[in-house]
Amino acid sequence: MGERETIPVASKDDDAEISPAVVPGYILGIIILICLIYVSYRLQEIHPERYFNMLLIPTGGSLGWVVGIYLSPRGNQQERQFQTLGKAIGTFVSGYLLAKVSPLFQHFADDKEAWNILVGTRAFIFVISFFLGLLFVFIGRTQKPLEDSARNK
Repeated sequence: MGERETIPVASKDDDAEISPAVVPGYILGIIILICLIYVSYRLQEIHPERYFNMLLIPTGGSLGWVVGIYLSPRGNQQERQFQTLGKAIGTFVSGYLLAKVSPLFQHFADDKEAWNILVGTRAFIFVISFFLGLLFVFIGRTQKPLEDSARNK
């Protein structure tokens, strides 16, 4: 059997410094996250499912985190692994998942009362959390290679 290659976790060149250019973006992201938590918490006054509302934030953020890692591979080995993984996930999404989610979209398209302010707010909370997670990870993983390539020019 072939040996599996290991992915280096860190090297001497990987330092934990954050570029000053991205600090305002992180601060804005934290402010948006605080607003999301506030909206999710206040939504309980209208609809008491507070825990579901609050769970949308880490769920969206976690999925965004995974996609952010996928979109920013470090090195050729991770890029090859992510391509293989992407093909498998693409097959799953295009086949099974879309078949299961399609009736849900059809329900919202047919029933005008199904899409209300609560569903819309929850969808926005999830989508914004997803993109926050994606951007935090993507920028964090790509800022160092971008800085290194700028220094080499």
